[in-house]
Amino acid sequence: MYELKILLQTVLLPPVNCFVLALIGVWLRSRRVGRMLIWSTGLLFIVSSLPVVGLTLMDAGSRLMAISDDAVAASQAIVLLPGGLYANAAEYNGRDVASNNTLVRGRYAAWLHRRHGLPILVVGERASPSAQTEAATAAELLRKEFHVPVRWVLERGRDTLESARYAAETLMNESVWTIVLVTGPKHARRAEAAFRGAGFDVHAAPTPLHAVRAIHWRDFLPSNYGFGMTRRVMNEGLGFIWTRLWGFFQGPGTPVGPTQ
Repeated sequence: MYELKILLQTVLLPPVNCFVLALIGVWLRSRRVGRMLIWSTGLLFIVSSLPVVGLTLMDAGSRLMAISDDAVAASQAIVLLPGGLYANAAEYNGRDVASNNTLVRGRYAAWLHRRHGLPILVVGERASPSAQTEAATAAELLRKEFHVPVRWVLERGRDTLESARYAAETLMNESVWTIVLVTGPKHARRAEAAFRGAGFDVHAAPTPLHAVRAIHWRDFLPSNYGFGMTRRVMNEGLGFIWTRLWGFFQGPGTPVGPTQ
């Protein structure tokens, strides 16, 4: 299923989706619908590259609040989802080190741990061509740079669904069913759905939470920045739909609460 997801992701996200529509339009070029598809493909490509589109979609899907102290106090563990790594970093003598996203998320997980004393779990498989897994790199960051302990390091999970399943196998064996889930704001809805589907009671802790900025005239000019932003937002939307569909076909998750 993971391979199918990657294939669908490639086909449905820009720029490949534009090329697919254009090819269909060329194949149907002698028909009215074919010509409409070709023109629509060009329009879709331009619209996808406008920063105002990505910003609008991002603001609509990422209006999240910071986690409250009460929510953290009601939880039993912190689950950190890393946000990638830098493989073979020359300035670090060729070591794999945490990416900017993992650094920000790790710092927040460390801060929450110091305030509330909750144990930390990190989960994530190897990102080719790295020597270490994302989980190992994040755990090293927490232990050596932020000086906080990491109780569980799960070096598995190619995506959010797999990470949720492996986390459930570990934590629920230790009667942990209520978690603080540290991830990025754009990824939070999808990650929360995946971990709820795995049986957890989830308190999302997204970071960093940016203030909604005013639209500038430059945001109406096509750019690679706008294209990338739109792609990221669409990727999270498709991922959320995939997560809900996967949960539907898998049936209800493991019941949460002390009765399990």
